Amino acid sequence: MIKILFGEPGIRHAEGGTQKFGKQTPNIGLAYVVTYVAQRIPGVQVKTFDKPLLNMSNKEYLDLLKNYKPNIVALTSMSFNISDAYKLFKITKSYDKNIRTVLGGCHATTLSQDIFKESCDVDIVIVGEGEKAFEEIIKNPNLKGVVKVPFIEDLDSLPFPDWSLFDYDKYELSYSKRLGKSSHIYNISMKRGCPFSCIFCNGGYLGKKSRERSAENVFQEIKYNVEHRNAEIFYITDSSFTINIKDVQILCHKLIDSGISKKIAWKTGSRVDLADKKTFELMYEAGCELLFFGIESGVNKTLTRIKKRTNLTKIKESVQMAKDAGLRVTGSFIAGLPGDTKADVEKSIEFANTLGLSGYAFHILDIYPGTEVWNMVMNNEQGMRWAPDVNPGNWDVYNRHTAMAEVNDLDTEYLNKLHERL
Repeated sequence: MIKILFGEPGIRHAEGGTQKFGKQTPNIGLAYVVTYVAQRIPGVQVKTFDKPLLNMSNKEYLDLLKNYKPNIVALTSMSFNISDAYKLFKITKSYDKNIRTVLGGCHATTLSQDIFKESCDVDIVIVGEGEKAFEEIIKNPNLKGVVKVPFIEDLDSLPFPDWSLFDYDKYELSYSKRLGKSSHIYNISMKRGCPFSCIFCNGGYLGKKSRERSAENVFQEIKYNVEHRNAEIFYITDSSFTINIKDVQILCHKLIDSGISKKIAWKTGSRVDLADKKTFELMYEAGCELLFFGIESGVNKTLTRIKKRTNLTKIKESVQMAKDAGLRVTGSFIAGLPGDTKADVEKSIEFANTLGLSGYAFHILDIYPGTEVWNMVMNNEQGMRWAPDVNPGNWDVYNRHTAMAEVNDLDTEYLNKLHERL
């Protein structure tokens, strides 16, 4: 029996990017991989841990290794917690050098070759999706280096995430205004890949083509969780949920016709350039209570610069369209975008206050490797520069609660104070 310990590294939830909120769900990508390995690969036993959720110390992690005695330790990581992943792998190899160590996730995919230069404790890096990659890893016990397999085109062929593999009771509850109660929230992923080109995002690391599950398959997953886990609140994690209006409408009709819409509440996100009146109305009837838009800026020239494919007029129309359908609408804005000034940020704040949103947040710009923004900072374009004492590639100082870069007159002090204030 091959024992695999799957986990998420980090010091705190999202490394401070959402520091006002506790962690409510396991990592959806990790959940898919763990479930696939547990259900589809014979002779394997799995266990999971969530370090930021548990506030796990290094000693507690070592105790976990000693008690479980895994053959493989596999972690998923973003840039903001890669340093902690390296530390966990070092502890792993110090305990038992024969344990195979596997790293996956967005950061690993973007900088796969750099991983081995930065850490001698990583044996395997998965580029892209992990489900089929693990078949290769299990099949080849001496395999080391980069593992990359073709993307899964038929997402309906994957098993639904098995949430019993996670210690769900430790995750925080989510409040539903529609249901008037708090309950555990369950993530649903409807698609993989992103065809859009926002310059600050590396969401296309799973491909520039949108690969989508069928509406029937998504409906069956919701139905299964309602019947087997008494699930009441769902979050559909896709940031462009309405990219395929036809499938969204089919899903909504299924929820309504089955009566499940009366038992649940769900939240999701989309883009303002994918707004559709009829779809929003169906979403509301099907149990959707909140729609999130990544608005990013209240300045047209900035929206053009970051390739959002929208403008202030369209944003106002889309927000109002969703509100008219009965949906609560929230939005996020980014401070420190390329070319921005303090005056632009103040205009964005003023604009946010005119939209009548149920809530909004201003985040400091994350600088992810592999994005156009990263290259802009490296080349000092559009007024961008690294913040004092920040060296690109020094992941120890990388976080989401202080500014990693400055732009024009938006210095570190201003951006950090803005983040604290808003």
